[in-house]
Amino acid sequence: MNGRRPTATKGLPFTVGGAWRATAWPLLILLVPALVYLPTLSYPFQYDDFHAIADNPYIRQWRSVPSFFVDPTLFSAQPENAMYRPLLLVTWAINWAVSGPDTWSYHLVNLALHTGCGWLVWRLGLGLFGDRPAAAVAALVFLVAPVNCEAVVYLSSRSETLAAFFVLLGLWLHQRPNSGAKGRIPVLLAFGAGMLTKSTAAVLPVLVILYDLLGTGPERRRDYRLYAGLGVVAAAYVVLGWRLVHRAALGAPVRGYGEQVWTQVKAGVHYLALQIVPVHLTVDHQFLISDTPLDPLVLAAGLLFASLAALAWRVRRERPLALFLLAWWLAALAPASLVPLHVLVNEHRLYLSTAAAALAVGACWQTVAAVGGARQRLLKGMGAVTLMALALLAGQRSRLWANDLALWTDAATKAPLMARPYIFLAEIHAREGRSAAAIEAYAQAIRRDPGFVVGYARMGELQLAAGQAAAARQVLTAGLARTGDHAEIWSQLAEVERSAGRWAACAEALERAVALDPDDPGLRNNLGNAYQMLDRAAEALAQHRQARELDPEDPRTWLNMGNAYLMLAQWAQAEAAYLQATRLDPAYGDAWASLVSLYQRQGRQADAEAVSRQAAAGLASAPAPTRRP
Repeated sequence: MNGRRPTATKGLPFTVGGAWRATAWPLLILLVPALVYLPTLSYPFQYDDFHAIADNPYIRQWRSVPSFFVDPTLFSAQPENAMYRPLLLVTWAINWAVSGPDTWSYHLVNLALHTGCGWLVWRLGLGLFGDRPAAAVAALVFLVAPVNCEAVVYLSSRSETLAAFFVLLGLWLHQRPNSGAKGRIPVLLAFGAGMLTKSTAAVLPVLVILYDLLGTGPERRRDYRLYAGLGVVAAAYVVLGWRLVHRAALGAPVRGYGEQVWTQVKAGVHYLALQIVPVHLTVDHQFLISDTPLDPLVLAAGLLFASLAALAWRVRRERPLALFLLAWWLAALAPASLVPLHVLVNEHRLYLSTAAAALAVGACWQTVAAVGGARQRLLKGMGAVTLMALALLAGQRSRLWANDLALWTDAATKAPLMARPYIFLAEIHAREGRSAAAIEAYAQAIRRDPGFVVGYARMGELQLAAGQAAAARQVLTAGLARTGDHAEIWSQLAEVERSAGRWAACAEALERAVALDPDDPGLRNNLGNAYQMLDRAAEALAQHRQARELDPEDPRTWLNMGNAYLMLAQWAQAEAAYLQATRLDPAYGDAWASLVSLYQRQGRQADAEAVSRQAAAGLASAPAPTRRP
């Protein structure tokens, strides 16, 4: 940025001292992140990792790889979580081929990407400062910054590190003194790869143009062909991912743009504080929405950034690097700040901005190095101690990711007003059989988010399983009063009524649930079974047929249909339904037993004995059920 090239190392290159000085910084850049993050290789999948990686069937087969580039729904086992990030999926597919569900290879790739980003920060620093120690300090600060832990250890955050890698690579390639197509094509390829990883890579053209506008000396240039090429790549991405871009930004944003903008202005100061004083890091920050620019916190944040921008602009001729790095810091946060997302602030969104902050530290280090004598030694000693303290904090922070209970307990402690930590704690407690703790965690989540529909349903389910039917009915009724009609709550209320033998009330609740969610085959099956208990066989059969239309491969539906046919004395239809259930699931004992009972009622004893033998053989050869992790 100041036009100077990296200075040569003093001393003869073949002397031991000269060789050490030439290689010490690169060795530290490679070694330090390994020391901090190698203990994380055995850490398990965490929250979004399950639907995106562990349970995602598409990354397990190589034939799906071409489809990653045309079908955003392959991003997750849950189609509603569709994202257009094909290159990210390719890396996960490679990891699955190497280690399957074992996480060590995923963490190893994340560590390699983080180290690679640190290396690129170093190379960029060499071009910006012309000073090897200052560039290396910037890289080390970036590599050990505790705020980067989430991006490195949380496997789903690979989207952030991989996209940042391509942005840093593209900027470094542009920084190099190459001209013409030979210099442009690698930058365009890096930009394209970044956009195929995550849309936050859209910041690269901004950084390239700012670098050119604010450059000095031989690096001051205008490459309009490159700018046009970057625009073409961005336009191609928008065309490919338009449905998702439109849904997130225009079609159905999770909050209004006024709330989004003012909240994110305030978030900027929060992010800055996390980088300067990284002692309150958590997976879920206590952060609330602001809906007006007159909010005192929004006003203060706006004034702070306006002051920083004014100061950087004022010294732009003497210190263009200050303006460039401030613009980089803000621009890197812009994509996630402008598009309304469910989570207001996330540490991994700071990853690329942290590279700018680290380069700012490197520039300050260069100034410190110009101070002579004892003062310089003191400042350098303080810097070394600070780097070690940051590395220790990063290691301490990363250890929380080894255990989901510790991770979300920490979040609940640091963000007591947020519902999400309690939601995850409730799921963890329920999974591990701690019903009382799960019920209390759901209660805490509902207190913080009274509109949390699933919380009422899950809390009622757990209370019913614990023999607290009255409490379950009370919380489910309260949920309906708070949130209005929801199929999940009506369905669970039907379970409460069923447990009490109140079949009329059970059927009524299920009718409400089916009316709200008519495409759920499970609800229709349950309603049909309730009708059977009320001796309303024809209505039951109608519901089971609807369930069959929705999911013809579910053997339970065929069994239920057979029971309804049996009530209507339609023997042949009942037999056919039972047989289909056994074909779909040869280990389905209830279907075999119902078929035997039917034959016995018809006096077909030989058929009953034959089916009994067939059922015994089928059940004996059936594989043991597998438990989903």
